[in-house]
Amino acid sequence: MRHRWRLRPSLDFPLQGERLDPRETYLNAQIEWLTNIFEESPLYYRETRLYAGLGWQINEHYKLENGLEWRNRRSDAEGNRRHRLLYRLTLTFR
Repeated sequence: MRHRWRLRPSLDFPLQGERLDPRETYLNAQIEWLTNIFEESPLYYRETRLYAGLGWQINEHYKLENGLEWRNRRSDAEGNRRHRLLYRLTLTFR
């Protein structure tokens, strides 16, 4: 079993007006740090994720969002890094 700690501050705001209403667009930005706390050198092998996305509030219950996510982490003791760029498409409903 792995225990992973995550810290993810996020900022989202509407692009029209002061609040997000149905059929309006919004911008979402996130930065996330992950670490496996019980492994050797947990902070050395932490992962950083950056995300920026554009979304649409379809109605009171549904949101559709798409954006780019960049992931970065050390892959070995020599300090070599693994980089990934992902396209994210998210449908949220409540």
